[in-house]
Amino acid sequence: MFLLKSQFHEQAERWKDETGSLSSLTKALSHPSYLRIIGLARDSVDYRIERLILREMQAEPDYWFAALTAITGENPVKPKHDFDEAVNAWVVWGRERGTI
Repeated sequence: MFLLKSQFHEQAERWKDETGSLSSLTKALSHPSYLRIIGLARDSVDYRIERLILREMQAEPDYWFAALTAITGENPVKPKHDFDEAVNAWVVWGRERGTI
């Protein structure tokens, strides 16, 4: 768990640092660190990577929606949701499944 957690935080910090000034969400979501985070799911058991992402989203909301959808195959966000509602939809999703 510790290795996964440290890898996640390292990549998340790099992603935020290197994409924070981008105006293109597409470029931010295709950043190598974001993609590496999605790739961490292959080494994750018991929903650990989902838990890390959801906790990060609760602490510092950001565009983790695509990563969560790629990892889980689910998407609780409705087209009408704004950013805050999308964050809340994922948090509710995580609570309903006992992930957070």
